[in-house]
Amino acid sequence: MKRFFAIVACLLAASLASAQSLYVDNAITRHQRAMSGGTVAERVAAANELGQAIVQNDWRPDAVLRAYEAGQTLCVYAACQGAGPIAKFAADRPVPQDLLSTSDVGLLKTYSDWMNSGTPQTRAALDEALTASASVRATPLSVIAFQTRYTKDSNAGDWAAAAVSAAEAAQHFAPNRSVIGERWSDAVLAATTAHFNHAPNPDAILRLATHTVELVELERTLGTRPEWLEKHAYTARAWQEAMSAYYRSASAYNGNGNRYAVSGPSVDQIAEEADAILANAGKSDLVPDFWASEDSNGLPFCDGKLSENPDIRFPRNAGRAGTFGSVIMRISIDDLDVTNVEVLAAVPAETFEKPALKAVRKKKWIVENGTPGVTCSTSQKDMMAVVWFLIR
Repeated sequence: MKRFFAIVACLLAASLASAQSLYVDNAITRHQRAMSGGTVAERVAAANELGQAIVQNDWRPDAVLRAYEAGQTLCVYAACQGAGPIAKFAADRPVPQDLLSTSDVGLLKTYSDWMNSGTPQTRAALDEALTASASVRATPLSVIAFQTRYTKDSNAGDWAAAAVSAAEAAQHFAPNRSVIGERWSDAVLAATTAHFNHAPNPDAILRLATHTVELVELERTLGTRPEWLEKHAYTARAWQEAMSAYYRSASAYNGNGNRYAVSGPSVDQIAEEADAILANAGKSDLVPDFWASEDSNGLPFCDGKLSENPDIRFPRNAGRAGTFGSVIMRISIDDLDVTNVEVLAAVPAETFEKPALKAVRKKKWIVENGTPGVTCSTSQKDMMAVVWFLIR
Protein backbone atom coordinates (compact mmCIF):
# COMPACT_ATOMS: atom_id res chain seq x y z
CA MET A 1 0.00 0.00 0.00
CA LYS A 2 2.84 2.37 0.88
CA ARG A 3 4.44 1.64 -2.47
CA PHE A 4 1.13 2.37 -4.14
CA PHE A 5 0.93 5.78 -2.49
CA ALA A 6 4.56 6.46 -3.40
CA ILE A 7 3.83 5.68 -7.04
CA VAL A 8 0.75 7.92 -6.97
CA ALA A 9 2.79 10.75 -5.40
CA CYS A 10 5.44 10.41 -8.09
CA LEU A 11 2.82 10.43 -10.81
CA LEU A 12 1.21 13.53 -9.32
CA ALA A 13 4.59 15.27 -9.06
CA ALA A 14 5.43 14.36 -12.64
CA SER A 15 2.01 15.56 -13.77
CA LEU A 16 2.46 18.84 -11.89
CA ALA A 17 5.95 19.38 -13.34
CA SER A 18 4.60 18.64 -16.81
CA ALA A 19 1.76 21.14 -16.33
CA GLN A 20 4.18 23.79 -15.06
CA SER A 21 6.52 23.22 -17.99
CA LEU A 22 3.59 23.52 -20.41
CA TYR A 23 2.57 26.76 -18.67
CA VAL A 24 6.04 28.22 -19.20
CA ASP A 25 6.22 26.96 -22.80
CA ASN A 26 2.90 28.61 -23.58
CA ALA A 27 4.11 31.86 -21.98
CA ILE A 28 7.25 31.71 -24.12
CA THR A 29 5.19 31.16 -27.25
CA ARG A 30 2.83 34.05 -26.46
CA HIS A 31 5.80 36.35 -25.81
CA GLN A 32 7.46 35.38 -29.09
CA ARG A 33 4.23 35.97 -31.01
CA ALA A 34 3.70 39.34 -29.36
CA MET A 35 7.25 40.39 -30.17
CA SER A 36 6.90 39.38 -33.81
CA GLY A 37 3.73 41.35 -34.52
CA GLY A 38 1.88 42.43 -31.42
CA THR A 39 1.08 45.88 -30.12
CA VAL A 40 3.11 47.50 -27.36
CA ALA A 41 0.42 46.61 -24.84
CA GLU A 42 0.42 42.97 -25.99
CA ARG A 43 4.21 42.79 -25.74
CA VAL A 44 4.21 44.20 -22.24
CA ALA A 45 1.43 41.85 -21.11
CA ALA A 46 3.21 38.84 -22.59
CA ALA A 47 6.51 39.86 -20.96
CA ASN A 48 4.85 40.18 -17.56
CA GLU A 49 3.29 36.73 -17.96
CA LEU A 50 6.59 35.19 -19.05
CA GLY A 51 8.50 36.80 -16.20
CA GLN A 52 6.05 35.53 -13.59
CA ALA A 53 6.07 32.04 -15.13
CA ILE A 54 9.87 31.85 -15.04
CA VAL A 55 10.21 33.14 -11.47
CA GLN A 56 7.74 30.46 -10.35
CA ASN A 57 9.62 27.74 -12.28
CA ASP A 58 13.26 28.57 -11.67
CA TRP A 59 14.35 24.97 -12.18
CA ARG A 60 14.25 25.28 -15.96
CA PRO A 61 17.68 25.34 -17.66
CA ASP A 62 16.57 28.30 -19.80
CA ALA A 63 15.23 30.28 -16.83
CA VAL A 64 17.86 33.06 -16.95
CA LEU A 65 17.56 33.46 -20.72
CA ARG A 66 13.76 33.73 -20.59
CA ALA A 67 13.90 36.10 -17.62
CA TYR A 68 16.31 38.31 -19.57
CA GLU A 69 13.98 38.30 -22.58
CA ALA A 70 11.00 39.27 -20.45
CA GLY A 71 12.92 41.95 -18.56
CA GLN A 72 14.35 43.39 -21.76
CA THR A 73 10.87 43.72 -23.25
CA LEU A 74 9.58 45.52 -20.15
CA CYS A 75 12.53 47.92 -20.15
CA VAL A 76 12.25 48.68 -23.86
CA TYR A 77 8.47 49.08 -24.02
CA ALA A 78 7.39 49.93 -20.46
CA ALA A 79 10.31 51.93 -19.01
CA CYS A 80 11.22 48.88 -16.87
CA GLN A 81 7.91 48.86 -14.96
CA GLY A 82 7.64 45.40 -13.44
CA ALA A 83 11.14 44.43 -14.57
CA GLY A 84 12.80 44.75 -11.15
CA PRO A 85 12.03 41.28 -9.71
CA ILE A 86 12.70 39.61 -13.06
CA ALA A 87 16.07 41.37 -13.46
CA LYS A 88 17.08 40.43 -9.91
CA PHE A 89 16.06 36.83 -10.59
CA ALA A 90 18.35 36.72 -13.64
CA ALA A 91 21.24 38.45 -11.88
CA ASP A 92 21.17 36.05 -8.92
CA ARG A 93 21.71 32.95 -11.06
CA PRO A 94 24.54 31.59 -13.22
CA VAL A 95 24.46 33.07 -16.70
CA PRO A 96 24.37 30.57 -19.61
CA GLN A 97 27.46 31.86 -21.41
CA ASP A 98 26.51 30.22 -24.71
CA LEU A 99 23.32 32.30 -24.85
CA LEU A 100 23.98 35.46 -22.82
CA SER A 101 26.88 37.37 -21.36
CA THR A 102 27.27 38.64 -17.84
CA SER A 103 27.27 42.18 -19.27
CA ASP A 104 23.81 41.54 -20.77
CA VAL A 105 22.33 40.48 -17.45
CA GLY A 106 24.27 43.13 -15.55
CA LEU A 107 22.90 45.85 -17.80
CA LEU A 108 19.33 44.60 -17.34
CA LYS A 109 19.73 44.71 -13.55
CA THR A 110 21.41 48.11 -13.32
CA TYR A 111 19.18 49.79 -15.90
CA SER A 112 16.05 48.45 -14.21
CA ASP A 113 17.32 49.64 -10.83
CA TRP A 114 18.09 53.12 -12.19
CA MET A 115 14.78 53.48 -14.00
CA ASN A 116 12.86 52.45 -10.89
CA SER A 117 14.80 54.52 -8.33
CA GLY A 118 16.92 57.14 -10.10
CA THR A 119 19.41 57.42 -7.25
CA PRO A 120 23.04 58.49 -7.76
CA GLN A 121 24.11 55.01 -6.67
CA THR A 122 22.02 53.26 -9.32
CA ARG A 123 23.22 55.77 -11.93
CA ALA A 124 26.84 54.99 -11.06
CA ALA A 125 26.14 51.27 -11.38
CA LEU A 126 24.45 51.84 -14.74
CA ASP A 127 27.40 53.89 -16.00
CA GLU A 128 29.71 51.02 -15.12
CA ALA A 129 27.46 48.50 -16.87
CA LEU A 130 27.19 50.64 -20.00
CA THR A 131 30.96 51.01 -20.11
CA ALA A 132 31.20 47.21 -20.08
CA SER A 133 28.62 47.01 -22.88
CA ALA A 134 29.97 49.85 -25.02
CA SER A 135 32.27 47.79 -27.22
CA VAL A 136 30.04 44.71 -27.62
CA ARG A 137 27.08 44.16 -29.91
CA ALA A 138 24.10 46.46 -29.67
CA THR A 139 20.93 44.91 -28.27
CA PRO A 140 17.44 46.41 -27.88
CA LEU A 141 18.23 46.83 -24.19
CA SER A 142 21.62 48.49 -24.68
CA VAL A 143 20.18 50.84 -27.31
CA ILE A 144 17.35 52.04 -25.07
CA ALA A 145 19.65 52.27 -22.03
CA PHE A 146 22.26 54.40 -23.80
CA GLN A 147 19.57 56.60 -25.33
CA THR A 148 17.56 57.09 -22.14
CA ARG A 149 20.66 58.00 -20.16
CA TYR A 150 21.80 60.84 -22.43
CA THR A 151 18.22 62.03 -22.96
CA LYS A 152 17.74 62.44 -19.21
CA ASP A 153 21.07 64.26 -18.95
CA SER A 154 20.01 66.63 -21.74
CA ASN A 155 16.54 67.23 -20.30
CA ALA A 156 18.14 68.08 -16.96
CA GLY A 157 20.41 70.61 -18.66
CA ASP A 158 23.50 68.78 -17.44
CA TRP A 159 25.43 69.50 -20.62
CA ALA A 160 28.74 68.15 -19.36
CA ALA A 161 27.21 64.77 -18.57
CA ALA A 162 25.06 64.78 -21.71
CA ALA A 163 28.08 65.45 -23.94
CA VAL A 164 29.80 62.36 -22.55
CA SER A 165 26.79 60.03 -22.37
CA ALA A 166 25.54 60.95 -25.86
CA ALA A 167 29.01 60.52 -27.37
CA GLU A 168 29.24 57.04 -25.81
CA ALA A 169 25.80 56.22 -27.22
CA ALA A 170 26.81 57.38 -30.71
CA GLN A 171 29.94 55.24 -30.55
CA HIS A 172 27.92 52.19 -29.47
CA PHE A 173 25.32 52.70 -32.22
CA ALA A 174 27.75 53.50 -35.06
CA PRO A 175 28.61 49.92 -36.15
CA ASN A 176 24.88 49.29 -36.67
CA ARG A 177 24.01 52.61 -38.30
CA SER A 178 22.52 50.88 -41.34
CA VAL A 179 19.87 49.41 -39.00
CA ILE A 180 19.57 51.99 -36.21
CA GLY A 181 20.73 55.02 -38.16
CA GLU A 182 18.17 57.37 -36.66
CA ARG A 183 19.22 56.59 -33.10
CA TRP A 184 22.88 56.91 -34.07
CA SER A 185 22.31 60.30 -35.68
CA ASP A 186 20.20 61.46 -32.71
CA ALA A 187 23.11 60.63 -30.43
CA VAL A 188 25.67 62.40 -32.63
CA LEU A 189 23.57 65.57 -32.72
CA ALA A 190 22.90 65.39 -28.98
CA ALA A 191 26.59 64.92 -28.16
CA THR A 192 27.71 67.75 -30.41
CA THR A 193 25.13 70.28 -29.24
CA ALA A 194 25.57 69.35 -25.56
CA HIS A 195 29.31 69.82 -25.86
CA PHE A 196 28.76 73.24 -27.46
CA ASN A 197 26.26 74.24 -24.78
CA HIS A 198 28.74 73.21 -22.10
CA ALA A 199 31.84 74.78 -23.65
CA PRO A 200 31.36 76.60 -27.00
CA ASN A 201 34.00 75.56 -29.49
CA PRO A 202 34.10 75.87 -33.31
CA ASP A 203 35.00 72.18 -33.51
CA ALA A 204 31.30 71.50 -32.96
CA ILE A 205 30.46 73.26 -36.23
CA LEU A 206 32.99 71.15 -38.07
CA ARG A 207 31.64 67.98 -36.42
CA LEU A 208 28.16 68.83 -37.68
CA ALA A 209 29.51 69.30 -41.20
CA THR A 210 31.23 65.93 -40.92
CA HIS A 211 27.98 64.34 -39.73
CA THR A 212 26.13 65.72 -42.75
CA VAL A 213 28.69 63.98 -44.97
CA GLU A 214 28.18 60.79 -42.95
CA LEU A 215 24.43 61.01 -43.57
CA VAL A 216 24.96 61.41 -47.31
CA GLU A 217 27.25 58.37 -47.28
CA LEU A 218 24.68 56.38 -45.28
CA GLU A 219 21.98 57.24 -47.81
CA ARG A 220 24.17 55.87 -50.59
CA THR A 221 24.86 52.72 -48.58
CA LEU A 222 21.15 52.16 -47.92
CA GLY A 223 20.18 52.95 -51.50
CA THR A 224 17.19 54.85 -50.18
CA ARG A 225 16.40 57.94 -48.14
CA PRO A 226 14.41 57.35 -44.94
CA GLU A 227 12.33 60.33 -43.90
CA TRP A 228 14.37 60.78 -40.74
CA LEU A 229 17.63 61.07 -42.67
CA GLU A 230 16.59 64.16 -44.62
CA LYS A 231 15.28 65.77 -41.43
CA HIS A 232 18.52 65.08 -39.60
CA ALA A 233 20.64 66.48 -42.42
CA TYR A 234 18.73 69.75 -42.29
CA THR A 235 18.81 69.78 -38.50
CA ALA A 236 22.57 69.36 -38.55
CA ARG A 237 22.78 72.32 -40.94
CA ALA A 238 20.45 74.37 -38.73
CA TRP A 239 22.65 73.71 -35.69
CA GLN A 240 25.70 74.53 -37.76
CA GLU A 241 24.18 77.89 -38.67
CA ALA A 242 22.97 78.49 -35.10
CA MET A 243 26.48 77.97 -33.79
CA SER A 244 27.75 80.32 -36.47
CA ALA A 245 25.22 82.84 -35.17
CA TYR A 246 26.90 82.54 -31.79
CA TYR A 247 30.21 83.57 -33.33
CA ARG A 248 28.51 86.30 -35.36
CA SER A 249 27.21 87.79 -32.15
CA ALA A 250 29.07 90.62 -30.50
CA SER A 251 28.21 89.13 -27.14
CA ALA A 252 26.15 86.37 -25.59
CA TYR A 253 24.77 85.31 -22.26
CA ASN A 254 25.78 82.43 -20.10
CA GLY A 255 23.30 80.37 -18.13
CA ASN A 256 23.27 82.85 -15.24
CA GLY A 257 22.44 85.84 -17.42
CA ASN A 258 25.92 87.38 -17.22
CA ARG A 259 27.37 88.82 -20.42
CA TYR A 260 30.70 87.65 -21.74
CA ALA A 261 32.60 88.34 -24.91
CA VAL A 262 32.49 85.81 -27.74
CA SER A 263 35.99 84.76 -28.67
CA GLY A 264 37.52 82.37 -31.14
CA PRO A 265 38.17 82.17 -34.87
CA SER A 266 36.26 84.36 -37.29
CA VAL A 267 32.94 83.08 -38.58
CA ASP A 268 34.27 83.29 -42.15
CA GLN A 269 37.17 81.02 -41.26
CA ILE A 270 34.84 78.51 -39.62
CA ALA A 271 32.49 78.61 -42.61
CA GLU A 272 35.35 77.95 -45.03
CA GLU A 273 36.50 74.93 -43.06
CA ALA A 274 32.94 73.60 -42.81
CA ASP A 275 32.37 74.08 -46.54
CA ALA A 276 35.59 72.17 -47.27
CA ILE A 277 34.26 69.26 -45.22
CA LEU A 278 30.82 69.39 -46.87
CA ALA A 279 32.47 69.26 -50.29
CA ASN A 280 33.47 65.68 -49.47
CA ALA A 281 29.80 64.68 -49.73
CA GLY A 282 29.82 65.26 -53.50
CA LYS A 283 26.66 66.29 -55.26
CA SER A 284 23.63 65.87 -53.00
CA ASP A 285 20.52 67.92 -52.31
CA LEU A 286 21.18 67.22 -48.63
CA VAL A 287 24.06 69.69 -48.96
CA PRO A 288 22.42 72.54 -50.90
CA ASP A 289 23.73 75.96 -51.80
CA PHE A 290 21.51 78.42 -50.01
CA TRP A 291 21.00 80.65 -53.02
CA ALA A 292 20.91 78.27 -55.99
CA SER A 293 21.11 79.74 -59.50
CA GLU A 294 19.71 77.00 -61.66
CA ASP A 295 18.22 77.77 -65.07
CA SER A 296 14.50 78.62 -65.05
CA ASN A 297 12.55 79.28 -68.24
CA GLY A 298 15.78 79.39 -70.19
CA LEU A 299 17.30 82.14 -68.07
CA PRO A 300 19.51 82.02 -64.99
CA PHE A 301 17.88 83.21 -61.80
CA CYS A 302 18.71 86.82 -61.02
CA ASP A 303 21.50 87.28 -58.50
CA GLY A 304 20.35 89.06 -55.39
CA LYS A 305 19.13 88.66 -51.85
CA LEU A 306 15.99 88.79 -49.74
CA SER A 307 14.85 92.25 -48.74
CA GLU A 308 15.65 93.43 -45.23
CA ASN A 309 12.04 94.46 -44.66
CA PRO A 310 9.95 93.47 -42.91
CA ASP A 311 12.15 93.00 -39.89
CA ILE A 312 12.22 89.60 -38.25
CA ARG A 313 11.28 90.10 -34.62
CA PHE A 314 13.35 88.42 -31.97
CA PRO A 315 10.97 86.61 -29.55
CA ARG A 316 10.93 88.50 -26.26
CA ASN A 317 11.46 85.49 -24.04
CA ALA A 318 14.32 84.23 -26.20
CA GLY A 319 15.94 87.65 -26.12
CA ARG A 320 15.73 87.86 -22.35
CA ALA A 321 17.25 84.40 -22.04
CA GLY A 322 20.07 85.27 -24.43
CA THR A 323 19.05 82.48 -26.82
CA PHE A 324 20.58 82.36 -30.30
CA GLY A 325 19.61 80.06 -33.15
CA SER A 326 18.68 79.61 -36.78
CA VAL A 327 15.86 78.51 -39.06
CA ILE A 328 16.47 76.62 -42.30
CA MET A 329 13.67 77.09 -44.85
CA ARG A 330 12.80 76.00 -48.36
CA ILE A 331 11.25 78.85 -50.36
CA SER A 332 10.27 79.67 -53.91
CA ILE A 333 10.44 83.03 -55.65
CA ASP A 334 7.59 83.90 -58.02
CA ASP A 335 8.06 87.19 -59.89
CA LEU A 336 10.32 88.37 -57.05
CA ASP A 337 7.72 87.52 -54.35
CA VAL A 338 8.45 84.83 -51.76
CA THR A 339 6.06 81.85 -51.94
CA ASN A 340 5.79 78.30 -50.64
CA VAL A 341 7.77 78.82 -47.44
CA GLU A 342 8.51 75.61 -45.53
CA VAL A 343 10.55 75.22 -42.34
CA LEU A 344 12.96 72.32 -42.74
CA ALA A 345 14.69 72.64 -39.40
CA ALA A 346 14.94 75.12 -36.56
CA VAL A 347 17.03 75.27 -33.43
CA PRO A 348 16.20 75.60 -30.65
CA ALA A 349 12.92 73.91 -31.56
CA GLU A 350 9.66 75.83 -31.14
CA THR A 351 11.45 79.12 -30.55
CA PHE A 352 12.11 81.02 -33.78
CA GLU A 353 9.91 79.33 -36.39
CA LYS A 354 6.85 81.61 -36.15
CA PRO A 355 8.63 84.99 -36.42
CA ALA A 356 10.84 83.67 -39.23
CA LEU A 357 7.88 82.35 -41.23
CA LYS A 358 5.81 85.49 -40.69
CA ALA A 359 8.56 87.82 -41.91
CA VAL A 360 9.99 85.75 -44.77
CA ARG A 361 6.57 85.27 -46.36
CA LYS A 362 6.34 89.07 -46.74
CA LYS A 363 9.83 89.62 -48.12
CA LYS A 364 10.78 90.18 -51.75
CA TRP A 365 13.78 89.18 -53.81
CA ILE A 366 16.03 92.18 -54.47
CA VAL A 367 17.87 91.86 -57.79
CA GLU A 368 21.49 92.99 -57.58
CA ASN A 369 22.81 91.87 -60.97
CA GLY A 370 21.06 91.46 -64.33
CA THR A 371 17.90 92.77 -65.98
CA PRO A 372 14.80 90.97 -64.69
CA GLY A 373 12.94 89.21 -67.47
CA VAL A 374 15.64 90.02 -70.03
CA THR A 375 18.95 88.58 -68.86
CA CYS A 376 17.71 86.68 -65.82
CA SER A 377 14.57 85.06 -64.44
CA THR A 378 12.55 86.46 -61.55
CA SER A 379 11.23 83.05 -60.50
CA GLN A 380 12.97 80.11 -58.88
CA LYS A 381 11.63 77.03 -57.10
CA ASP A 382 12.96 75.21 -54.07
CA MET A 383 15.61 77.62 -52.87
CA MET A 384 17.22 77.25 -49.46
CA ALA A 385 17.19 80.12 -47.02
CA VAL A 386 18.71 80.54 -43.57
CA VAL A 387 17.59 83.03 -40.93
CA TRP A 388 19.97 83.74 -38.07
CA PHE A 389 18.87 84.98 -34.69
CA LEU A 390 21.86 86.81 -33.25
CA ILE A 391 22.45 88.37 -29.86
CA ARG A 392 23.79 91.91 -30.11
